[in-house]
Amino acid sequence: MAYREIEAKGFNMLILENVGDQFEGKIKEQLTGHFGPYWILVDKDGVEFSTPSHKVLVNRLNACKNGDQVRITKLESIPPTVPGRNATTMYKVEVSE
Repeated sequence: MAYREIEAKGFNMLILENVGDQFEGKIKEQLTGHFGPYWILVDKDGVEFSTPSHKVLVNRLNACKNGDQVRITKLESIPPTVPGRNATTMYKVEVSE
């Protein structure tokens, strides 16, 4: 039996895989989905990304507004203390003045 890959429609997911990885772009809008609030960000090439609904990232981005130029940096991933839970990803969010 053959399989074909199903490609996502809509926005690219913002994934910062390694500590120190960064994203720079503008906040286009804030939306609410099944897993909580998320933001649509646009990079310098006009490509749109949606943020994951990570609590630390949501907390930082709540202080931003549409049109803000931001730089998001992955600081670290803290292993879970409860078995079966996901790691907590720590972010630094900076806003251009």
